[in-house]
Amino acid sequence: MLSIFIVNMFLTEIDIQYILQKSFFSNPMTESDLTYQFYRNRKNIELYTARFNIIPSFSKETMIASLQHSLFERYSPNTPLHVNIMHDLLLCDYNATPNSFYIWRANSNRTVFDMDNTDIKMDLTQDNIIKCCNSAVNYSLNDFDVFFHDSKVIVVRVLSIVLAFDGKRINTRS
Repeated sequence: MLSIFIVNMFLTEIDIQYILQKSFFSNPMTESDLTYQFYRNRKNIELYTARFNIIPSFSKETMIASLQHSLFERYSPNTPLHVNIMHDLLLCDYNATPNSFYIWRANSNRTVFDMDNTDIKMDLTQDNIIKCCNSAVNYSLNDFDVFFHDSKVIVVRVLSIVLAFDGKRINTRS
């Protein structure tokens, strides 16, 4: 129910402070394993998604260690993977009185993607996980403004890094 609230309306600064304290935005990491019948022009995809909140305890090193553990548990070394890197963003319309905020959530389960710009193909190695994490954390807020340049909102900050992986599994977790 919280995600419907976030998606459908602008929020006040007090609302944002309250929402960002909830576990979805305050836990260091969340994981999910889902099977999609149709995902980004492919069928029957078993998708592993790792979401890292950008909170005071966040570190790239912890992100790398967590992904190395989780990915090698799910996939054999050198497995070819499709990786999608997205970010949850906090947006603000500073022209509104009072300022209006909006949480733009990464939507890693869209069925239509510009795969040239969002998908990375990599073989599962420790070095490639490090490169993937470096790519995910090396952003500028200006990089995201391109999505909103025709609107009144600007990107205030990145709330989380969302990475989705699909490849041939060695085991399936429930």
